[in-house]
Amino acid sequence: MTNTALDSHVVETARAFAWSTLLSLTQQMLDAAHAGEWGRVRRLEADRRQRIEHFFSVAVGPDETELVRDGILAIVRSDEELLRLGLGYGHKRPANVIQFKRRPTASRS
Repeated sequence: MTNTALDSHVVETARAFAWSTLLSLTQQMLDAAHAGEWGRVRRLEADRRQRIEHFFSVAVGPDETELVRDGILAIVRSDEELLRLGLGYGHKRPANVIQFKRRPTASRS
């Protein structure tokens, strides 16, 4: 294997590992949400967001397109479930934990 081919293989392997890590973080977020560990979900999401920005700072290559497309679909489905779980979690909190602050509205005469 030439140096160029080796370098290319190393980059491909590193990108595949980076993408796999993003999908793993997504699953960890979902697992934490199911366990009601919302602080952990937020920490994982912040880590995942930085890794996504880093991953996409380099254009997706033609050989990565299908893998990335499938991963994006999995992330979207997971995030939809996270949203559903988060909304459900908010409804299960005791009333004294949920505080709604409303501004006085001007009456229209």
